[in-house]
Amino acid sequence: MYNFVKTIYNKDMKKFLIVSSIILVLCFCFLASDLLLPIRNTNQYNINQTQFVSSPMGVKKGKKSFTSAKTKYIGKKQKQCEPFDDYENFDTCRFFEDSTNNKECNNCNNCDYSIIDCVGSTTKLAENEEQTLKVLFNNKTFLLDLKKYEIYSPVHTTILETNKFFRHGTTLEKMSEIERLVNNGLTYKQAFMLVCKNINVDIDKIYNACNFDPLDATIKYVPTSKKFYFTKEQIGYLLNEEVIYKNILDAFKNNQKALTLKATKLEPKYKEAQLKLCTNKRGSFTTNYSSSTNERKHNIKLALQKFNGVTLMPGETISFNKTTGVRNENTGYKQAKIILNGAYTEGAGGGVCQASTTLYNACIVSDIEVLTSQPHSLPASYVKAGLDAMVSYGSSDLVIKNTTDGAITFEANIRDDSCTVNVYGLSMNGTTIEVIGEILKEYDALPSSTVSASETNIEKNTIIRPAFKGFEVQTYALYKKDNKIVKTKKIRLSRYKSQSEIIAV
Repeated sequence: MYNFVKTIYNKDMKKFLIVSSIILVLCFCFLASDLLLPIRNTNQYNINQTQFVSSPMGVKKGKKSFTSAKTKYIGKKQKQCEPFDDYENFDTCRFFEDSTNNKECNNCNNCDYSIIDCVGSTTKLAENEEQTLKVLFNNKTFLLDLKKYEIYSPVHTTILETNKFFRHGTTLEKMSEIERLVNNGLTYKQAFMLVCKNINVDIDKIYNACNFDPLDATIKYVPTSKKFYFTKEQIGYLLNEEVIYKNILDAFKNNQKALTLKATKLEPKYKEAQLKLCTNKRGSFTTNYSSSTNERKHNIKLALQKFNGVTLMPGETISFNKTTGVRNENTGYKQAKIILNGAYTEGAGGGVCQASTTLYNACIVSDIEVLTSQPHSLPASYVKAGLDAMVSYGSSDLVIKNTTDGAITFEANIRDDSCTVNVYGLSMNGTTIEVIGEILKEYDALPSSTVSASETNIEKNTIIRPAFKGFEVQTYALYKKDNKIVKTKKIRLSRYKSQSEIIAV
């Protein structure tokens, strides 16, 4: 024998070492499997006292630990857990304490997996049990089937074992486990996601169907057709996500076949029926510009077109400057006469003040609140003193606010010699508004002054600017019903400064 081994050794030493190593490994594996073979007698295990608690380091045994006379293994596999980031200190390994109802499993000696598999002694019952629930909401139907959801257990390496129980467990077993998890501090959603993996995907669809904002009705005026158009409102719904999960839990527990969810109705702010009442003409105002140049007429039309068909809902405001934008040649406005420092001169956008004045007075006679307005330095020729509304981009603006209970809409009718602004909204119930002005103070004109005719290239004795006596005027709105004044409201105090006569000499 010695000579035989020596011969093999001398011929191929490497092959000898490899063969020897393989023989040693096989022997070790045989001995190890024999030592680790668990005792299969179920009387040596107390399933209802098994408790494993997850921790960042793995699993630690609770006060009631699982033991046997020879080993602390479960079945053929050792129960191991990994960290669970969301619930590090939660008992996610112990899913089965209340599931067995203290009944022994008679098949433990033949288990392919572990004791966990054996506690599902109601597997055959669960396989024949229908575990579906129809969730109904607003003429929509959603189907939940508990059998399609696996257990979500990232702390457990033997996921197959837990899945085998929970995919084949009865509805009551699953719902009882969810309740236990909730009682230990989890939300209903979290508990459902642990027992029924990915069920949140299906319930999210239900949640989205149950929760959406209301949609307001809309009103739109089309100037070309001179008609109002409306869209209908839609009711919104609100339902708490946790309430959905709890209702589903209760439905499964009570063996319901269908669950009708009840959500809180969210009423829209504006309804079509209400907006259809906002088509009454509240007031109208017209100014004339027949003597204006074509450039000035163009600027008035261009500015008023920005307001034609514009609707303000209750509480909304509109700015003349923001609506018309910067007024220069690049935005389509032409050179025309403007009032600057008490004198008429050429400027881009000349005439837009007549547009703002027409809009201003239409709001006054329609009982629409004006937040900001300014008079010119001189009274305007196209309106009574105190009723003008001067605008200058970056300094003076006209700002209007809808303080009525309904929508208001502006309509601008632009003709060759005049422009009109109509205001539509809720009926004023027979009330009309007249605007008057009262002169409170008058001031003397300032002393005359002169400029050099030669320096200005103007003929001598030419009056460059006439003298003007300043004054203050208070405007009022008289509210009338059946030709009787029922209310008087102050509008604005306007001051026009005196100016001197300027003559070229």
